[in-house]
Amino acid sequence: MNCKEFFLNDIVALALYNPDKTTISPPFNVDNIAKLDTLTLPSPFKQIKTNASGDGVIEALGDTFPCKVTYAKSNVRYLYTYNIEITLSPNNKASNLLHASDYADDFLMVATTAEGKRYLIYTAPFTFDMNLVFETASTALKISAMSMSNFIPLPDE
Repeated sequence: MNCKEFFLNDIVALALYNPDKTTISPPFNVDNIAKLDTLTLPSPFKQIKTNASGDGVIEALGDTFPCKVTYAKSNVRYLYTYNIEITLSPNNKASNLLHASDYADDFLMVATTAEGKRYLIYTAPFTFDMNLVFETASTALKISAMSMSNFIPLPDE
């Protein structure tokens, strides 16, 4: 097994979607999906954005936040591990929308870059994990998930 890592450094928004309310083809367990045949996304369960405004949108501190992706090849299959760490303001009332009961759920994610490009992170079932780490000056939102595919480009909105 060999491992490599890369980053999508200029994420300005991350939307979380309930996979039970999403229509996607092909299924998550197809290796290295580069294009989707079908994608229907409901309203996002949660949205995290830099320079956020709007009800229920969680504001991230800073101009962007990175997504670190490590992938390993075992025989002919790839497994991608996504790690996203977002710094939130400790006074951000919308971060209270991230309740402990939400953490047990699986979510699909759509990352939006500063250039407006969108990418689906097609999370494998039971691999999504989200934790809040509270510190004096800020709160860190740590998200990790696994997928059988790299970032999947989505069409422009």
